[in-house]
Amino acid sequence: MEPPPIVDLNKERRLEILAVLAMLVVPGIVESLLSFAYSIKMSPMISNTNVLTRSVCTLAILWLLLRRSPWSLADHGLGKLIPKYFWQAAILVVLMFVAYYVYGDFYWAVHSVFPQVEFQPWLNTQLFQQSKGLAVLILVPAMIANSFVEEIAIRGILQTHLVHFTRSVGAGILVSTLAFTSYHLYQGIFPLIDIFVLGIIFAWSRIQFRSLWPAIIAHTVYNILLLTM
Repeated sequence: MEPPPIVDLNKERRLEILAVLAMLVVPGIVESLLSFAYSIKMSPMISNTNVLTRSVCTLAILWLLLRRSPWSLADHGLGKLIPKYFWQAAILVVLMFVAYYVYGDFYWAVHSVFPQVEFQPWLNTQLFQQSKGLAVLILVPAMIANSFVEEIAIRGILQTHLVHFTRSVGAGILVSTLAFTSYHLYQGIFPLIDIFVLGIIFAWSRIQFRSLWPAIIAHTVYNILLLTM
């Protein structure tokens, strides 16, 4: 599939985009490395409040970036929300849960041979277990905001630009998925397998559906379903 026809950007604009993306991705990588290396533990309240605050601030930065861009919102995959995106999102949710359960079976097979391999849960659900009221006010909005942030930054901006500049859909999918996987180290090494697969699913949907909305909807639904499960 050919990349969407979008305008060229000058050198200054490219450097600005790279700087903003670095600002979005690098703190996540650093936090993941510190959490993984030093086993930093925070209370569920503080952890999820941090996620919500960081996501809202990042969304504001992304909005300013998109508003200043010579590309339209549709070029970034944020065109008009139409009904067909919901059934496309349903397809993605099914694919994501298939990947999740295949990963689970793979984990238990490895764990039975190497007991030292521990499963790291995707989401900090302790707040939901402690107080459903606080979870609705903090955890659920944090997951919704996080879905928007990750899809806009990784698939909407990074992948779209990579496909355009390299003229290669494969390069855009691979590099954006590696970036998506890189800042999830806090979940442990083993879960990165599943995260990489989910990144491929989201990146594929960006190309296949020519929109971010299916991935945003599916990402949000998937996270909330994992919380309630």
